[in-house]
Amino acid sequence: MTAQEQYIKEQSACGLKAGDKVMVMFKVPSYAHGWREMWVPKMDEAIGKIFTIGDISNYNNGIYLKECFKWFPFFCLEKVEDAKDDYDSLIDSLEICSGLKDVIRKIVNKLREEIGGKK
Repeated sequence: MTAQEQYIKEQSACGLKAGDKVMVMFKVPSYAHGWREMWVPKMDEAIGKIFTIGDISNYNNGIYLKECFKWFPFFCLEKVEDAKDDYDSLIDSLEICSGLKDVIRKIVNKLREEIGGKK
């Protein structure tokens, strides 16, 4: 089995699908482990940020992340759960005035934006 065929097989089995939220975990050398694309310097900015999967190639192009318009290899991505409901529930459970809860929500949303998450 070629490296490209192995890549396609492993990507198909990785469990990621369009619409999933993923974090780019680390930089990958161009064409690594059968991946057919180049890692360009602009992709470095995506490391540590959360994106939405827009498409998954049936070949060895990788996984397309909508918000940064690039194809990444599946093995540098980690699926993340949308924590919005968890944070909202936690904030709602605090025994503080509603005005302070709104301030906390704004801070949490600002932090999410800075790391590439959604409101």
